[in-house]
Order: sequence, then structure tokens, then C-alpha cells
Amino acid sequence: MGLSVSPVKTKAIIFTHNKKLPPQIPPLLINGSPVPFVSTIEYLGATLDCKLTWNQHIDKVCGKATRLQYAMEKLHGVDWGSSPETLRYIHDQVIAPMVTYASHLFSRVVDQEGKKNKLDKITLALSRSCTHSSKTAPKAAVIHIAGLSPMSTKVTEQANKILVNNNIWTECKPSKGKLRSHTELLPSSIKDSVRGLPIDKLDSPIYFPTRSFYTILDPVSHDPSNYDIAAYTDGSKSDGLVGFAWHASPAASSSRSSADLNESSRLPEFATISQAELIAIGRAARGISVYLQFHPRTTVVIYTDSQSSIRSLAALSTKSAITASSFDALNSLGCTHETSLIYCPAHTGIAGNERADQMAKEGSKKDIDSAIPTPLPKAHVKRMCSDLAATSASDRVAEMKTKCKSTNTLLGCILDLNFQKESLRREELNLITHFLTNRGSMGTYRHRVDPAFNPSCRYCQLDPEDNKHILFSCPALRMKRHAHFGLFI
Repeated sequence: MGLSVSPVKTKAIIFTHNKKLPPQIPPLLINGSPVPFVSTIEYLGATLDCKLTWNQHIDKVCGKATRLQYAMEKLHGVDWGSSPETLRYIHDQVIAPMVTYASHLFSRVVDQEGKKNKLDKITLALSRSCTHSSKTAPKAAVIHIAGLSPMSTKVTEQANKILVNNNIWTECKPSKGKLRSHTELLPSSIKDSVRGLPIDKLDSPIYFPTRSFYTILDPVSHDPSNYDIAAYTDGSKSDGLVGFAWHASPAASSSRSSADLNESSRLPEFATISQAELIAIGRAARGISVYLQFHPRTTVVIYTDSQSSIRSLAALSTKSAITASSFDALNSLGCTHETSLIYCPAHTGIAGNERADQMAKEGSKKDIDSAIPTPLPKAHVKRMCSDLAATSASDRVAEMKTKCKSTNTLLGCILDLNFQKESLRREELNLITHFLTNRGSMGTYRHRVDPAFNPSCRYCQLDPEDNKHILFSCPALRMKRHAHFGLFI
């Protein structure tokens, strides 16, 4: 190919956990030119050090994120500028991807306290910008109230998703020493949940060189009478229940019962609506193919209200096992009968589509033991990674139970509220943060800062003023509590 190695641009590194390198390292030469040995090297954006501590890499990405946050400070002030929602979007779409790049390489060291604090400072700085909270407020509470997740948790979550996306499922022997294999990095709770289940993503794509059926994506005039057999398919997913159904009208000259040309069944809870739609199309094609095996060539149409399913089956290749199976069923039917797959808009009064929708809902309520085995979608496993990260973030807030007694009073309120879904202004977040963390103008907090300040409640002058007293026991606020909560507390 005419490529050559440039000794000037080449460096060598020895990865070892030994404190000292061997005293005599044989020289490494390329075309007579020596190649220098270094302790750190940058490769594809990741900074590798000889002991794989990842200190230099974490310092580098944290520095870049901090400089970007300094620039973001110009976007807002105490009572003006970008909303907290905008700042969260910039954090999630710009800063987080930059920090979590190659996270599957260094996620194993994120649990170390020093590195965890470095990463979480990135999120904490933006959280304080959103809430303008006191610097003494518990870090985990401020991050949660700001609607963000700790950066160390995001690193672990992204690392797990990368492992899932690269099919790191198989078990291997535990590695010796300080290094661990990628398989060991994936949480055991996720591996136990997916063990023994096939994955709906192939290692290499399957190409469709020939297609013996027609696909029509644009809505056309609905006239099933132009075909000898018209079938309708649909999938349903509601409240965690997944099902599919299809039914077809047989040829008018056939003496076979129409009950033989319909099916509805349940799928596992992890199945997606896209999988249900594709399975319905494939099962319909196989059922019609069996019904027409002794019939002369006829015209068949299969209606579906899923545009994504038609696009998947009209593509040149796929890495989905379900898509490949449905394609084979349609192709087999199309080889012997003229077959068309046509898009049919949902909920437009088409009787066949409405019946398929009702059958799919009924199929989703059948007994789980009758569910058809379905490959596990990677989207489900990635969702498990996100749920695990959310649980980890909540556990961080719950740890304040022993570290911050003043916040412990309303700890359950902090955990139950989903601040990310609330479009609150900065002033509102500031007030909520001060109240939930017992900071700001609370008498007990101001007394801790200045012992000469009277900590008694400003309304009743009876007990020390803190969030528990204001919310539950202050007699002067009894009517206001009744007005807001409907009860006399």
C-alpha cells in the first residue's frame, strides 16, 4: 500500500504495575532510528499511562469540561439568562459525551473516591449555577434537585451501554491481578437478567440481495377487494404488557373457515412495540403461506400501521434477527404468490386495522406462560443500565441520612420528586433547595453561621426554625398548611 512508519512520530510504552521499570530495556529501533519510551501516550483521544491509573485522562477531560463551564457562566446570572432546563441540555448533550468518551476503558477506577470527586465536581458546579444554593448544602441533594445525575454515575452508565452495544455477554474466567476483563465490568445484576436469552442484534449484517414482495410506504386508497387475500397486523404495548395479532380474509371460493387465518398472542415484557409489529408481519406471512400451499398463484396484501417495520423490511440489510426472520417469511410467500406489504394508517376507521388492534390488546393480556419466545432487544438492556444508574444516584442521596442530619428530615421528599421533569425557574429552584436542605434564611442555619442570631421561629417564636418545624408543627402557619395540604397538621 506504500505506507511507511515514521520513527519521529512513533513512541513506545510499557504497561506494568511494577513500581520501577527494568534497568536495562533493550533499545527499540525502526530503520536504525531509536524509538523513545514514554510513561503516557494519547491514542484515539484516550490518554493511556503505563500503570493504567487513568489519572492523566480524567484530569484532561475534567479540565476541558471545567473550561467549558466557565464559558457557560456568561449565559446566565442570578436572576437573568438561560433557564436551568437549557443548562441541563447543554450539560447532557455537550459536556457529558466529552467526559464519558471511552468510558468503558476507565470506568473500573471511577469508584475510587478521588476520581469520583473530580468527576462529580463537574456536575456539582452546574447544579449550583442552576439552583444558586449554599456551598454547604449536601452535594448529592443539590445535584438531584437540579435534575442532573452525578458525572461518575454517567460514566458507569455509558460504559455499561458500550459493553452491551458490543455484545459483551459471555462469561469468562476471572482475571488475575488488578486488571479486569470487559465481561467482569458489566454489573452482575444485568448479566443475570439476560443470561441464556438470545439477543436481537447480529454480530454482522444480513444482506437482502433479492426481494420477491412489494413494499408501499405512502398511504394509498384502501381497497382490499383488489386482492385474493387481505391481512391486517398490529402490535400492542400497554402497562408493560406486550402482544401481537393478525387476521386475514380468505378467498371467497375457499371453504376453509376464517378462524384458521388469525392469531393473537403475548410476548415477553421486555419486547418492544417494533418487535411486536415485525413478529405480527412474519407470523401472518407464514400463516398465509401454509394456507395457500396447495392453491394456485394468488394475490396477497398485508396491511400494517408501522412505517418503521416497512422501512426495516425494505432495507438492503439488517442486524436484527426478528427483521431477518420476517423478511424470510415474506420472501418465501412472495416466491409463490404475488405479495404486497402496504402501510395502513392507524385509527382511521378501517375495520380490519381496528380489529387487529383489538386482538393485539387481547393477546397482550393472555397468560405469560403462553408468550412466544422473543430475542432480547438491546434497548431493553440499555434501559436497565439507565435504571441502575438512577438507582445509584438515589443511593447517593440516601447516604446523606448519616452525613447531614438537617437534610435527613425531608430526605424522602427529595428522593420522590423528579425535578428533571419540572420546568422550574432559577428563583424557584433556589427557594426549594434552601428549604429542603435547611439552608438559606432558616433560623437554625443562620444561628450556626452566627451564634448571636436568634434561631427561634420568626412566626411563632416558640421552637427553633427549621424545615420540619415550618412544614409540620408551627402553630402560626396552621391555616396555610390546611389551605395547601387540605389537612390540619
